[in-house]
Amino acid sequence: MASQQKASQAQAIRAPSRPAGGGSKIIRLMRHGTTEMNEYLRQRPYGSPGFKDPGYYDTRLTESGKEGAKKAEAVAKSADPKPDLLVISPLTRALQTAALAFLPWYSGKVIVEPLARERVWLSSDTGRSPDLLAQDFKDYPQLSFEGLPDVWWYTDGLEPEEAFQERVKEFRQWLLQRPETCIAVVAHWGLIYELTGGVDFANCELRSYLLTSSTCIPLDKEMTSKQRAGQSKNLQEGLVLATGILIVALVYAWIFS
Repeated sequence: MASQQKASQAQAIRAPSRPAGGGSKIIRLMRHGTTEMNEYLRQRPYGSPGFKDPGYYDTRLTESGKEGAKKAEAVAKSADPKPDLLVISPLTRALQTAALAFLPWYSGKVIVEPLARERVWLSSDTGRSPDLLAQDFKDYPQLSFEGLPDVWWYTDGLEPEEAFQERVKEFRQWLLQRPETCIAVVAHWGLIYELTGGVDFANCELRSYLLTSSTCIPLDKEMTSKQRAGQSKNLQEGLVLATGILIVALVYAWIFS
C-alpha cells in the first residue's frame, strides 16, 4: 500500500512535456528575493543546536525581499538577448519575485514548472494547491496554474538528495528540449546550486549561463574575460603606437639637431 502511495505521488508530480529542442541554451537564472525563512535562518542557522522549524509554510517575501525584486527588474530587463521563455517555480516566493522583476515588462511565454521547485528541507519548501496559488496571483493573467497537480511537491519529510539530484537532471533535460533559445528561470538556492555545479546565488541575483547536457558555462564571466582581452589588446596596440611615435620624434629631432 505504501509503495502504491509513493508511486501515485511520483505520478502526481507530473512528467513534463518534452518539445523538440536540444543542443544548448542560454539561461538566465534568478534566485528569489529575501523571505521570512531566509531572515529566520540568518539568526538561527539550519542544523544549529536547538534549531526548530518555525513553520513558515510556502514562505513569502519580506518587504525588503519585495524591494529587492523590484530593483532586480532593471537588471533583468537590460539583459540581452531578451528571454523568449520565462520559467517559474510554483513556490510563492519565486512567483512573487517573477511578478516584480519580470512580469512588468516581459510579454513572452510563461510556464509555472514544478521541476524548478526547491528541494524540501523545511516547511518553507512545502507548496500549495493550484487553486490557492491562482487566488493569490489573480492579478497576473500571465501566470497559469491549470497544469499543476494538486500536490506537486515532495511530501514525505526531507527530500532525499538522490531524488533531488535526479529531478534537477530532469529539469536540465526539459530546458534543453524546449524550442526556445534563451530561457529565464526564477527559482531557488538549492536548485540553482545543483544545476550550476555549486554556484552560490544571493537573493535576487541574476546570472547568465550556456546550459549543456552536462554543465553550465558562465556567460557573465566569459563576457568579462572577452572584455578584459579586448582591453589588453587595445592597451598593447596603444603602446605600440606610442612607441612608434616616440621613435619618429627622436629620429626627427636627431636629423634636425
